Amino acid sequence: MRVNESKKHCKSRLDTVTIRTDSSNTGKLEFLIDTGAEILVVKDTSMNSGINYESTKEINIKGISDSFFKTKGTIMLTLLTPTRETTHVFHVVGSNFGCQYDGILGQDFWKLHRVTINYCDRTITMNDVIMRFDSETDRTKAKFIN
Repeated sequence: MRVNESKKHCKSRLDTVTIRTDSSNTGKLEFLIDTGAEILVVKDTSMNSGINYESTKEINIKGISDSFFKTKGTIMLTLLTPTRETTHVFHVVGSNFGCQYDGILGQDFWKLHRVTINYCDRTITMNDVIMRFDSETDRTKAKFIN
């Protein structure tokens, strides 16, 4: 993972990216971009009803607070971009998970897919796909350059 944060990284809001998937109840998921998170998480309430996940793979996770959360298991999610389908393991969390987004993209995703995060240009580059961070004014669409 490479991170370019030389200029405009000091801001008060959190950075997100919206990515299409056929497993969510809206057809897309809004993820918090978190270079400090070790794993990927997705809320069960953001997923299609009836989606099955591997409940034997529960783990305890800890965020910035001292509280621990137990995940409900894991699920293989396919993220869809105009030129690529990317499948990755996500840990499923319940609605009590204190995050306003559908999930969190963490280090294991960034490293495995050799992602470059450019905070100056507000882009994420993964192979031949370049995704734009969500804007403050429009967080309803996935924005792709390619």
